Amino acid sequence: MPLPTGVAAVFPYSPNWAGPVKQGVEYKTNILTSRDGTEQRIALRSKPRETLGYQILLEGQDAAEFEYRMWGLQPHVLMMPCWPRQRRLSVAAVLGTNQLVLDNPTQDGIRAGDEWILLAGDTYEVVTLDSVSADRKTLTLSDNLTLDWPKWSKTFPAWRVQCAAEVRSSKLTSGVVKAPLLFKRLVDANPIATREATADQMLGSLEVLTRRFNWNRPLEISHSWVAQFIDAEIGPFGYDTERDLPVRIFKGELLLDSRTEVDWWLAFFDRVHGRQTPFLMPTWQDDLLLQTPLGGSTFEVAGTHLGTYQAKNPIHTHLMVRKKDGSLAFFTIDNIIADSGLGITSITTTEAWDETYGPEECPFVCFMSTVRLVNDSLEIRWITDEVAKLILVVQTVEDVV
Repeated sequence: MPLPTGVAAVFPYSPNWAGPVKQGVEYKTNILTSRDGTEQRIALRSKPRETLGYQILLEGQDAAEFEYRMWGLQPHVLMMPCWPRQRRLSVAAVLGTNQLVLDNPTQDGIRAGDEWILLAGDTYEVVTLDSVSADRKTLTLSDNLTLDWPKWSKTFPAWRVQCAAEVRSSKLTSGVVKAPLLFKRLVDANPIATREATADQMLGSLEVLTRRFNWNRPLEISHSWVAQFIDAEIGPFGYDTERDLPVRIFKGELLLDSRTEVDWWLAFFDRVHGRQTPFLMPTWQDDLLLQTPLGGSTFEVAGTHLGTYQAKNPIHTHLMVRKKDGSLAFFTIDNIIADSGLGITSITTTEAWDETYGPEECPFVCFMSTVRLVNDSLEIRWITDEVAKLILVVQTVEDVV
């Protein structure tokens, strides 16, 4: 079974799925922050770096052969199936033919020139794709198959990888080994893959991220303002801050219930290039409890605290309203004004309200903030090969209006 040039061996040991399989994607951004908190963000990496980490549990001959491979091949280039992306053949692939017909579409972003692997125990065949059908279910190969592959054979995207510099395994018995593994995918010379998944919503040049957090885990919110403390040690204590507002950080979990959803998030991460590109995101909190207007404004809340403390907030640029029919509407904020006489705060918007009922009757209204990702890396935690989780951490930025 020949291997592509530069590949030492196939790594055939699949995850035991006792823990998540962690797929990492990482860009690199240089951020220059001015004294007032505005940022200049410079992308330093055109193609992301990818990793795959998982745990194996092997016994008998497999455990012994794993040790042999680690001794002899750890620093070399290996060909590894991308385990969470398994697809089976819906039609037998016969020796001498050059097509694989899959039971379901493969991942978004697969293209000509990518490598693919068919795997059955110790038998494998690595092929190169010549083209991918529009429905991503038929793969045409650059060369004919050299083996017969029956219907329902396992197939995977093939990654050229190198193992982490250190692998620590545990011998549970003399013949059973457990080991956490981390592989780094080699970066090829092909252009970055073009993904089909696009933004759900755009407002001007900014993408609007409207996919909701999983409330099974609390949404964590923090406020961080950068202060310069002046401590005279034997005299008075003082401080100074050059920011108008603290940085607000949101951290929450998302449940991705399909591979299509995972593909959407990977495409989103490519669009924003890690920390480089800001976007708009709802706060997903009941921070605007609207009431029937007492003044002349359509959007009105009781009390003057909002208008007193948030009147000049450059972060909250829009309102998001979920209407009675479930659709989302967005309104650009012009002013937030406190009226101490009426004891209210009015919010005026560029766009007019266009329903026969008032926005206070809507099931949900909240602010939208201009944000960016806190990290240049994204980790998909595959719970099964169809369901995954990710932790999303974003922070507010002041430099986009």
